[in-house]
Amino acid sequence: EREMVRYIIVFSELVKMTAEYYKYALDSEKRELILEVFSELKFHDGNMTYTTKEGYAALFNRNNSLVGSASRIRTDDPLVTRNPYVSV
Repeated sequence: EREMVRYIIVFSELVKMTAEYYKYALDSEKRELILEVFSELKFHDGNMTYTTKEGYAALFNRNNSLVGSASRIRTDDPLVTRNPYVSV
């Protein structure tokens, strides 16, 4: 159980840093990363569609949720940060 928690924490940190790793990766490393994550990539008329491999689908679907702040930053949401109306 403790190993699984450790694995999840390490994996989570790696996912958070993926964009930075990708930015500075060699072309061959970028290709490896793309092949690891996606089972299909399509480009048509300037648009990209993709299918992720099973283990990565949840990571991509989490940002499609209608729950939470639209910008994904809680303090940037006026519904959360507005001054409450207090009646006295």
